Amino acid sequence: MNRFVLALSIISIFTGSGLNSCKSKPRTAAKPSNEIVAVTADNSRTSLNWDGVYSGVIPCASCPGINVKITLKTDETYELVFSYLERGKQKYTHKGKFKWSKDGSKITLDIKEGEFSTHYKVGENVLIVLDSNGDVITGELAGKYRLAKES
Repeated sequence: MNRFVLALSIISIFTGSGLNSCKSKPRTAAKPSNEIVAVTADNSRTSLNWDGVYSGVIPCASCPGINVKITLKTDETYELVFSYLERGKQKYTHKGKFKWSKDGSKITLDIKEGEFSTHYKVGENVLIVLDSNGDVITGELAGKYRLAKES
C-alpha cells in the first residue's frame, strides 16, 4: 500500500506542476520605452540618384524664358546658373546649401525668396520648379516648370 501511495504522490506532484506551467500568467502592461526608432521610407532623398546637373528653360513674365542650370551635389550644396533669353548674355550664379523637406521629396535653396525659385520637387531625373509656398505650379504652363537631368 505504501508503494501505491508513494506512486500516487509522485504522479500528482508531476501532474500538478505540469498543470501549473500551462496556466496563463497574468499580463503586465508594457513599459514605455524611451528608445528612438528610426523610420526609413522610400522617398526622393533615399531612393533616387538625385545628385547631378539639371537644366531647362522655364517661363518668364517679361521675356521668352529663363535658361536654368542647377547642379546638386551629395554634400547638399548647389550651384544655380540662369540667364534671361533675349536679354543679353549675362549669367547669374548662386552657390550655397539646400535643405530637404521632412518627407524627403523637396529641396529648398538658401537664396533670398523672390530672387529666383527656391523650392523644387525632386523626381526621377527631373526637378520640378515649385511656387513660393512649395506647391506644384498649376495651369496651362505647369508642364514647362521642369528641369531635366543631364546624363
